[in-house]
Amino acid sequence: MTDASDEGVAGCLFVVRKADARDVTMEDLQNHNMATLISINSKILDEGQRSWNTYETELLGLVRMVEKHGSYITTA
Repeated sequence: MTDASDEGVAGCLFVVRKADARDVTMEDLQNHNMATLISINSKILDEGQRSWNTYETELLGLVRMVEKHGSYITTA
C-alpha cells in the first residue's frame, strides 16, 4: 500500500493470510490474525518533487517500495 501528499510519500508492506490478494480489505489489514506489517517506508519530497503532479508522486511511492521490496513481492 502506498500514498502520497504534497509533502511526502509513504508505503507499507503487509503479509496477508488470504488466498487471493484481490479480496483483501482495510479490515483485513487491521486484523492482526489476518495481516502482519512487514515494513514502513517514507520520504519527504524535495523542492523539485513538490512541483510534481499527484500521479508522479504516487508513482514515486510505488517505485520506492518496489526498489526496496521487489524481490519479496515477486516471490510471495
